[in-house]
Formats: sequence, C-alpha cells, structure tokens
Amino acid sequence: MIEFKGTLTTGSVNFDRGIRDLVSIEFGAEPYLYSTSGSGSGGGLVVWQLSNDDVPTLFDSQVIDSNLSLDGDLTIEVADLLGEDLLVLDISSSGSILGYSLEPTGMIGEAQQFQLPSEGGGTTLLASYSSGDTEFIVVATDGGSQITAYRVGPTGTFTEVDVEIGRPAFLDTVETASNTLVVSADSSSHSVVTYQTDTETGELTLVDNSNATSHLALNTPSSMEVIQAHGSSWVLVAGSGSNSISVMELGSDGSLLPTDHVLDSFGTKFNFIQDIAAINVGDQVFVFAGGDDDGISLFALVPGGQLVHLETVEGTAENGLGGVDTLSVAQVGNELQVFAANQQQDGISQFSVSLDNLGSVIEGDSIQSGTNRDDILLGMGGSTLLAGGGDDILVAGSGTTVMAGGEGSDIFVVQNGSRTTIITDFEVGVDRLDLSDFGQLRFPNQLGFTPTDDGAQIDFLGQTITLQSADGGSLSQVDVLKDFFDVPIRLPNGPNENSFDAVSSSGVTGLVTVSSAEDNPGIRNAEVHFVQDGSAPIVVQADGQGQFDLQLPVGLQEGHIEIIKSYSTESQEIDAYDALQALRMSVGLDPTWGTAQPENYIAADINGDGSVDASDALVILRISVGLSVDNDPEWVFLDSSTDLSGVTADETHHDTEIAVFALDGDFSIETTSILLGNVEQL
Repeated sequence: MIEFKGTLTTGSVNFDRGIRDLVSIEFGAEPYLYSTSGSGSGGGLVVWQLSNDDVPTLFDSQVIDSNLSLDGDLTIEVADLLGEDLLVLDISSSGSILGYSLEPTGMIGEAQQFQLPSEGGGTTLLASYSSGDTEFIVVATDGGSQITAYRVGPTGTFTEVDVEIGRPAFLDTVETASNTLVVSADSSSHSVVTYQTDTETGELTLVDNSNATSHLALNTPSSMEVIQAHGSSWVLVAGSGSNSISVMELGSDGSLLPTDHVLDSFGTKFNFIQDIAAINVGDQVFVFAGGDDDGISLFALVPGGQLVHLETVEGTAENGLGGVDTLSVAQVGNELQVFAANQQQDGISQFSVSLDNLGSVIEGDSIQSGTNRDDILLGMGGSTLLAGGGDDILVAGSGTTVMAGGEGSDIFVVQNGSRTTIITDFEVGVDRLDLSDFGQLRFPNQLGFTPTDDGAQIDFLGQTITLQSADGGSLSQVDVLKDFFDVPIRLPNGPNENSFDAVSSSGVTGLVTVSSAEDNPGIRNAEVHFVQDGSAPIVVQADGQGQFDLQLPVGLQEGHIEIIKSYSTESQEIDAYDALQALRMSVGLDPTWGTAQPENYIAADINGDGSVDASDALVILRISVGLSVDNDPEWVFLDSSTDLSGVTADETHHDTEIAVFALDGDFSIETTSILLGNVEQL
C-alpha cells in the first residue's frame, strides 16, 4: 500500500517553492534526494538524507551561483565527467556545461563549467560512457535539434566525434553485453531512437527501429526510464500528449520490441503524464507515474514487459498531491520512498511502500509454486500457478492455466490470446481480476458472464475464464468486476494483435462512379436522394446491383444527389485497428502507415462533431466489438472534385451534396466514398 508520510520543507521559499526536478542518488549505501527550485540563477539546490522509517534530514543546500547564467529549466542530469560525479543543471546557449560537482559524502561541491566546442541551446541533456580509459559524452546541442558525441580529454577538453540529427527530449546510455547504446526519446518523431557506439572512436550508428515503433500511439515524450531487469533491458517512455506509458525491450544491438502501451483511465490518474520513476528491488521492478490528474499510480513490470497496475493514490488536502511535475523513488531499507512535487505548491510530498513481504519472480510451464511472500508467478504455455501466502500477481500463460492465489490479496492477470484460464480460489473484495490485456474490452457488458453454483464463467472472443470462489458459493458480475474501470486502458499493440488483421477490408472506400444507367456495385442497397430547389426530394433505393431509377421528367433537370448507405457489422470492416489509427490522429500522430490523408480525418470523425478526438476512437472500438453507439457508422459520398485540402484533425466538416445535371433522366457522377470509422491507408 502507498502510504503518505509527510511533506518536506526547508522553511525557505527559495528552496520550497517552484520545485523543478527531483533525483535520488546513492553514495556508498546511503541514499539522498536532490531537488532544484526556482528558475535560472535565482534557484536553489537542496539535498535530503533519506532514512528508513524516519523523516528525511536536510543535509545540504545551495543557492545557485549567479555566475552560472543558467537559461534552462533546472532539470538534473548526473554524469561521470573527469572521474567525478557532476550534477548538470544546464547546457547554455554558448555551449557551456553548467552544474556542481558532488562530494563523496553526497554534499554539493564546487560550481563547475566546461566549454563545448559547439553551441548548445538551453537544454539539460547529457549522458556519459567510457571505453577503457577513454571517456565520451553525448549531449543535445544546437537548440536541441541534434545529438553530438564528444571524446573527453584528460584535461577537460572536448573533441567532437559525431553528430546525429534529432530532437531528443531525453537521453541515456546503456551498457549491454556487446554494446554501449545511446537511447533517445525524440520529440520530433514522437518515438524512441537508439544508436550503437563505436567503442574506439565514439561514433554513433543509428539503429533502424522504424518497423518496431511505427505502431506506438506515443505523443510528446515527457519522461524516459531505462532499466535492466528480468534478463533484458527495458525502455519506458511517458507521453503527455497521448496520456500513455510505452514499454519496449531493448536488444543488445539497439533493436526495440514494443511489449506494452497503457493509457490513463479514470482509475489510474496519470492524465497528461509528466514523469515516471522506475526502480529494481531484488528481481522485481516497480514503476510510478504521475501527471495533471492529482494522483500517483504504481505498476509492476513483469517478465515479458507488461505493466500490471497495483494501486493509485489520489491527491488530498493532507498529502498536498496536486498535479505531479516530477517524481523520484529510492529504496531505503525495507521500504520504497516516493517523492512528488510540482511548481505550484510548496514542498515535496513523501510516500512509502513497504517491502517487508517482498517475494520472488517465478516463471515456467507445468507446476510453479510461490512462497508465502508477495510473489509474481507467470505461466509459460500450459501451467499451474500455486501462489501460497502473500499479495501475489499471477499471470496466465498462452496455454490452459490453472491459478490459485492462496491467502492474501491477489491479482489474476488473464492474457489476450491464451486458452482457458481457471482460478480456483477467487475471494470477493480481496482478489482482483485484471482483463486489461484485452485491447477490445471497454465495458463489463461486452463479456459473456454466467454465474455457476461454485463461482462463474466468463467468455470473451473465444476465451473462457472459469472462476471458483474461495467460499464455494456463486459469484455475481459485481463480485468479480467491481474494479473493472480501475485498470489502465490498452489498445491493440499493432498488426501482431491476434484479434484483427493488420490491413482492414477496403469496402467501397475510394473513387465510386454512380450512373443512372448502369450497375453501381459501390452503392448496393443504398438510398439515393435527388433534391431540386422548391421541390420535395425524390428518394429511391438501389437494388443488389446498385441500380436505381429516379423516374425524372424528360429534359434537363438540375439538382443535387445525396447517397445514404448504412454499415453492416457483419462485414467486420471496422475493427480495433481502426480505433488505434483514430487515437493516433487524435493526439497529433500520423497513422501507422504514414501521412494521414483528408479522407482519413473524415473517416475518423465518426461522431461528426467536426474534429478527431479520443471519443471517436472509443466509438469505433465499441462498433468493432458489436456494442451499440449513438452515431451508427455509414458511408458518405462526396463529389470527387471537392477540394479537401483544408480538412485536418481539427476541421473535418464536409459537404455530402453532389451537383448533377440529368438529361432525360440519365446522369453519371464521380464520387469519393468514405466509410466513417474505417480508418485505413488509401
């Protein structure tokens, strides 16, 4: 449980107000918390010494030297430079690295300034690595529009060895078994970019991850963590524009494999997410997230790269937790200490999570038994997971999985695409069923829920979950799914999702000829309306071949045509992949195939309010799983000569009236046909 401990204040407005960044650092076995406040040279640095089961002690403070001339946001990067730890606060527009050295005791040392041979840009992005006795650094320079690698000389000189184009929002370096990698969360491509480094020259080689990352609905990277756990390296990126956390497995060659992408929900409260903080404890990984939603959410990162939501704590008058601008976490003895701050409220809110009963990560097929502590058990293929005591996480494998949580509050995670899952001891009000891996599932009534004498059975998309209650009685839908909306939202992760095809059916989208004298396959069974000023409309229905007869008078008739064609869910042309594209466009991203066309924006605006937003994606998702919606999908037919260049995600209005001139009842027109909700490459 996340427990509020108190608010850290120094008593000085200079240090307590406008807190910009928090970083936890260990010196020896002692953990310290560093904070920056204010702005530029008027800001301050504070160091807190952390103590288990005790209030942190104010350890050191420093009003930032006015001679440093900082023009950045006082964010902190820690680098090893010339054999000592450096607290970097800025890279000035003149190319100076500005900050403070850190003493071996954790105290703030002398102000430091190192001059780069090229200009910087008022940003604090610096990471360091070494090869043998040679030190290298990579920094964001030239206004943050490129990454530059430098060799560091023994006297503090810097020699440029490589320049790569990009707009990094975050930089980090990772040591793998065979490579040193540079990882960047790029704000121009809204993606993660990796580079291999040459251990002799320091040069960077871009790794092509375009196929792997093209399906991420990530917008405006706001935080990045790189962590090594479960035998792999993982990159976690928060997107403030997409209200999301993305997880990618990082290969030793710099390759990326997306493994999870979660969106904020009403119960998780990381809307407009600003920061994430990740930490290894034994063989478990904990991830904290916060944004503008007045709360902090806690996740476990399990093997395979999936985030399991554990808990969310909401802001109150007592804990002072409003919007979260910065987060930091440290292990202090037998607890995690979590710190949160923003620039509008004074002080730092401190929370703790007990590790007294931390268990193990256990995975495999056949029978896997847990301890009496808080374990994570994962099935591989068909398996039986026996958790024992403790508050456990049990994750079903791809085959038939039997899960028994035992005593304690357990989370049973059912994987999309697995076979039958059997839970033998579900305890009402104590245990939780996590179905968030089903990207198509949004509401409990989508499930086939059948109470049984000793529990319940759930059926969804061909998968069956059998629940047996701990007390042997029947289970209601409320018993099992009362926490349904407390988990994050997942969309299908891309074309490998087993519930849909990567390429949606094209239907009749595109150019369609409508002729009064021929078959018109594109408007089969549609209504054709002919309207003349001052006259009642003539309405006929096309037959199965698309033929129709308006029975117009002899001579030249001028008017306009409107074609109305409804959508049949049996065609399955609208699926969860369309919802993913609409969501990407709603947060300013291109669809997964590349640049969106005006027709794509019109198709994505299924509720017809004139813009593409997250509500359109939700409506499309409901249609894809057969739920009722207020705006039934339909085809719209536009004059093919219509100028659509002004159509954008923020302006999707269009005219469905097509001018016609019928001579003796005959006419032929060219139309552009768009199925609303069917967002596909044209």
